[in-house]
Parts: sequence; structure tokens; C-alpha cells
Amino acid sequence: MNINELIRSLFSLIFVISTIIIGIKIIKKYDSLKKREFQFLGFSWILMSSPWWWSAINLIISIIFNAQLNNGIYIILSNAFIPIGLILWIYAYAYSMDLTYKRTFTISFFFICMLYECIFIIFLIFYPDLIGYTINLDLIVRTPFSLGFAIFTALTIFFTGILFSLNSIRSKNEEIKIRGYCLLVAFSLITFGSGFDAFSWTSIWIIIVIRSFLILSSIFFYIAFFFPRRLTKRLTINKEI
Repeated sequence: MNINELIRSLFSLIFVISTIIIGIKIIKKYDSLKKREFQFLGFSWILMSSPWWWSAINLIISIIFNAQLNNGIYIILSNAFIPIGLILWIYAYAYSMDLTYKRTFTISFFFICMLYECIFIIFLIFYPDLIGYTINLDLIVRTPFSLGFAIFTALTIFFTGILFSLNSIRSKNEEIKIRGYCLLVAFSLITFGSGFDAFSWTSIWIIIVIRSFLILSSIFFYIAFFFPRRLTKRLTINKEI
């Protein structure tokens, strides 16, 4: 593993660990609030990091066992869980926002994602090169099929995430408003990071910038859901002054 691959994998590991921790904490909010949307939101946030699981896991395996996962597992981890994560996010978004046609909206995305999943499985078994191919230890080049769905997912999360954030920003409650701004930053960063990362950059500086945006998105996502109440009071007092 050369220095570029090490840096790429290390940033992936940090991002994956942060999303898993945040996702689990959001899921646990169901225990106190009894809103199923938090379970779906938490699981979706975890699954949205699945394209980086392979790189993170491979780093651990390389260090401990001096080995690496095969290309088949790479392609599966980089693509198979994205549609599931998107379905869970759409459900959480539609029911949290209480959309008029939330059931129809959710079912529509369910069929789109399942169609992609079925075609993905067929390609994986018979034509794996139509999904993507590896060019080094931790980099996969996506085909128009997998790249198109990755961009579709990123844009869907971005636009729905923006609407979700604006709904909080419009609130008269200062704490909810601050959370909304944090969500706005988080969704913007993860869209930019995941969208550009899907193009399989080889420049280490571009990789560092993109992965840094992903890690920052997790930080802002965490702040949005677990914003310190003391800090909220301070910001509110300063604003009044």
C-alpha cells in the first residue's frame, strides 16, 4: 500500500467510523421520542457511507493480515447498499416532513431503487465490468450505469436535504433554526463530497479535499441532532444583545 492509498483509506476509515457512530446515536433517539423516522434516518446515514466501507475495511485487513479484499467484494460494497440507504432516507424525509403524498413518494423511490438493485445483481453475476472495475488497491472506476445512480442519489439527498433543512431554518425556535443551518451545511458537504468522489480521482490533493468534506458533513450532521443546549442559550443571548 503506497502513501496515496494509505491516505485515501485512512480518510475513508475516519468517515465510516463517524457515520456509524452518528447513525447509531440517531437510531437510539427512537427510544425517547418513539418516532420511527429516526430509525430510518440513522440507518440511511450509515448505509450512505457504504461506498467507502471497502477502503476502510481493506486498510484494517492490510495492517493486521497483510492481505486485501477481492474486487467482487469491492464492487458489492461500493454499490449494493446505496439504493437501500436512499429508500430509508426518502421514508425518513417524507414522513418527517409529513408530505401530502408521502406514501406515493416513498413507493416511487422504492421501485426505482429496486429496479437498479435487480439490474445491479444481474450485471454482478454476468457482466461485472458494466458496474465498474478497479485500477489500484482502493480505487474503482464506475461505469455510466453505477455512476449515474450514484449522482442521482447524491442529487436526491441534496435537494430533499435542503428542503428538510429549510423547514427547520424557518422555525421561530432559535435552537431548531441553528440545527437547520447545520443540516444545510451537512447535506451540502456530503453531496459535494460523494458526487465528486464518484468520479474516481487519482490526485491525492483532490482526494484529501473531498474526503475532508465528507468528514465535515458528519460533524455538522452530529451537531444538528445533538446540539449542546448550553451553546444554544449562549447564541440566543448574544443575538438578543
